[in-house]
Amino acid sequence: MINSIILHDSRLEGTIRVDDERRVYRVGPSASVPTLARHVWAGTQENGGNPVPVLSIAAHGTTHPEPGHRVAGPQGSYDFVIQLGETLHPDNAAQFGRLINGRISDRIRLLVCSPVRYRDGIRTCGALAVSAGVPVYASSMVQDYDHDRLFGIGQPMNFGAWEGMVYRFSERDGSYTHCFTGPDSTTFD
Repeated sequence: MINSIILHDSRLEGTIRVDDERRVYRVGPSASVPTLARHVWAGTQENGGNPVPVLSIAAHGTTHPEPGHRVAGPQGSYDFVIQLGETLHPDNAAQFGRLINGRISDRIRLLVCSPVRYRDGIRTCGALAVSAGVPVYASSMVQDYDHDRLFGIGQPMNFGAWEGMVYRFSERDGSYTHCFTGPDSTTFD
């Protein structure tokens, strides 16, 4: 049985350990929202057509490098985007959520730096939770992870415990509440 699907953007350096209980789909910067959703559908097909409990998104959270400026996107400009494929932002998060609705049964985890710190990050998380029909978990802080090399061989990423305040975005209305503050024993796995 598959317990987890991970969408890993190729701009986030490192590899993610694959095993019998999780599927990792590495996506490039040109992956569209429907392409991202097709990876989730493929994971549920491998799971006998049943929903998979957890979807994790491993990607960079991005802001403009100059204070006061916004990141330009295909549908507008934003104070924050998730660098997953062509980017996830407030204007397409609901589309992605609708496409995967019913395919994830428990939660979505954003292994992304600081989405809850920015207005458009909060809007993206809320829209994704409501449209996907499952809660979304995200942090207000930069997320540290190890991707060291041992004897010249890349080692799988280790996200460890959450950093910063972690919030749960409601699948009912997109509102968010503080769950816990890392680092603590609550890990990404």
